[in-house]
Amino acid sequence: MLFGLSLGVGGARPAAQAAVKDGAKKVGDATVEGTKKAGEAAKRAGDATVDEAKKAGEATAEGTKAATKATTDTTTKAGTSVKNVLTGEVSATCADGKKHSGKTKDEACAKHGGVKP
Repeated sequence: MLFGLSLGVGGARPAAQAAVKDGAKKVGDATVEGTKKAGEAAKRAGDATVDEAKKAGEATAEGTKAATKATTDTTTKAGTSVKNVLTGEVSATCADGKKHSGKTKDEACAKHGGVKP
């Protein structure tokens, strides 16, 4: 009788091993698939981060250009004003719509259509 029981156990063992092996394969396949999906999601997130960083960099560059131009314009105007004070020249907007300098407003605009009214 013991012999019969041992055959029954022996027959169940390969079936149990096959079930465990099949279950392990399914877990492994699910892990691979999950890892692929996680990798794809991380890549998309990385691409989005790069795009946003690039846009931020471009916006910073544009802001820097504008600030530099404003600083340059202001510095040029200040330098011209100081020069005019030291040399005794004045600046005037002439009829041609541009600023010119000379000893007087009339002199500054003499060749440019006169002083703008």
